[in-house]
Amino acid sequence: LGDVYKRQALHYFKLSDSLNEMVGYWKLPVKNSINVALVLKSMGQQEKSARILRSLLGNPALSGDTLVMNVLFNNLYHIDGDSVKYLHQAYNQIKDNPRFRFVRGLYLAQLANHCYRAGKYDSCVHYARKSVDDLPYIREYDHKALIWFNMSLALLIEGKLDSAYECREIYEMYVDSAQMQRQASEVLRLSALHE
Repeated sequence: LGDVYKRQALHYFKLSDSLNEMVGYWKLPVKNSINVALVLKSMGQQEKSARILRSLLGNPALSGDTLVMNVLFNNLYHIDGDSVKYLHQAYNQIKDNPRFRFVRGLYLAQLANHCYRAGKYDSCVHYARKSVDDLPYIREYDHKALIWFNMSLALLIEGKLDSAYECREIYEMYVDSAQMQRQASEVLRLSALHE
């Protein structure tokens, strides 16, 4: 989205929040703050975005909403200097709940990637192998791609070059699928805008 659309999005988020507050849905504007923070991040306002996300920690409107807290922790991990504590919090919150297997693999893959970049290769292999177990539950092509990318890194660490190459090919297939999905969504968005 261009900056014009991002500013419009912020305007409509604000309108939505005021309407929700008027009718007594006080939790929704708090949850919507995550969306506002992500738009600000995409506009290059990293610090403002991080401030909003940090301010939501411990907010009573979010307590008990596991999925929203997971989104919050995951975004804090990416925006707050890659502080891995947030990623561990997101993972620990859902690791034993089978209902959240569709995101558990994503956190495991990100932990594997973080460990690889930190030079913790045994941990990278451990998390990468665990993330593969959740592949059947994951719908997003981007998330599947990340899992296969980290599995290729794990196999490289183990010296299994042929298997690592095969995983890399699967990763590229999912990246292509994700790109096609985004292009199709953009065509639909522009068509709706035209209408």
